[in-house]
Amino acid sequence: MTFTHLHQFNQFYQQAVKAIRLGKANTFNQYHDYIALDLLDHIRQDQSLNSYLSPQIQKLAKENSELFKTLKLFLLNHENKKQTALDLQIHRSTLDYRLNKLEQINYNAPSEYLYVFLSCLLVG
Repeated sequence: MTFTHLHQFNQFYQQAVKAIRLGKANTFNQYHDYIALDLLDHIRQDQSLNSYLSPQIQKLAKENSELFKTLKLFLLNHENKKQTALDLQIHRSTLDYRLNKLEQINYNAPSEYLYVFLSCLLVG
């Protein structure tokens, strides 16, 4: 690869360092594989972010990390209960119990789903 300007080299170097830092120990991935993770990391650094996130999700993360982790994984797994239970290493009925405790958080409405999902990703 040829660089005509120093800033191009610097940008490429920074992207390579991030890819190595974010990548798994034995594999090397390209930076574009991590653009979304890098974007989330950059957004998390914004000090005003808390004013945009769901207060319910922020409260849940502070007061009950177990339920917060359950909700986050459930949403990350596209609401797949089997995969979420496997990831959490819990029984499916335990997952159902936890999800019932989360009924006060309305993530099923299309207008709320993205807001709750992004809040989960950005809170923790």
